[in-house]
Amino acid sequence: MNRFIKGMFADYGVSKKLFLLLGIFIIMEVFGNVIGLGCGLLDNVVLSHTNTLRLEQFVASVIVFIGTPYIFFYLSAKPECSFSDFFKLDKKNSFGLYFLAIIALATLIPIVNYTAYYNEQITLPESLHFIEEKFKYLEDLAKDLTMQLLKAESPIIFIVNIIVIAAVPAIGEELMFRGALQKTLQEKMSPICAIVITSVIFSAMHFQFYGFIPRIILSVFLGLLYYFSGSIKLNMAAHFTNNALAVVAFYICTLSGIPVDDAPTETMGKEDIYSVIAATALFIGIMILIKKKSSDRKF
Repeated sequence: MNRFIKGMFADYGVSKKLFLLLGIFIIMEVFGNVIGLGCGLLDNVVLSHTNTLRLEQFVASVIVFIGTPYIFFYLSAKPECSFSDFFKLDKKNSFGLYFLAIIALATLIPIVNYTAYYNEQITLPESLHFIEEKFKYLEDLAKDLTMQLLKAESPIIFIVNIIVIAAVPAIGEELMFRGALQKTLQEKMSPICAIVITSVIFSAMHFQFYGFIPRIILSVFLGLLYYFSGSIKLNMAAHFTNNALAVVAFYICTLSGIPVDDAPTETMGKEDIYSVIAATALFIGIMILIKKKSSDRKF
């Protein structure tokens, strides 16, 4: 029976595989919400409200963003294909490649902050005012939730945040978007088109209009990194670093009594086109170097 189920969609075309991925995602999203409701019963009974939110975030990330790509792999990969091979988890990378990936991510900070600043200034026509208000409401809701989750009253909670906010989403989202979605799209279209489409979907699914453009930029970087290196572990490391920077910055700012908006990770490059130009040039140079070091991949 397992042999029949495993790989039963392996010979299907890209369109059918994409519908399969979407269907699995919807089912796992519903399942995750049901489990999340169960976690909510612990609120103020076993756990505090904030810790319940952390548990819900952890459960949702595991079920939706790790469960979905795993089931997709099981149904769409050839029976002889292993999980590690399907998601390129078995490829070894040199320390130099990890170092370059993290440095490339660092050079993106001014670019992301600059585009984020101007993304926040976007206003819709008066006729779409109600949509703009809805966007602002969702933005404020997401920001409030993020602030609650990032708040760490102790080193233990800080470590929990590193796991829940940085590690698990980095693993799950890379498996989902780069390992499953981008890889499937590349079977039908050029790598650049696959990366761009994946990045738009990745950003849209965060439901934050005023962070839409900078999140696309980050996702394009991750897409290129995955294509150049052929190793999703490199992506997970870069994605984890990006998430962990936010956790660490918030924790340090809280301990120091500094507003989070004044942290270097939030201000670097903001309204400063010259630093953005310099960072862009450096980023391009590093990505070329990553491409050269990943000599077994062709662009």
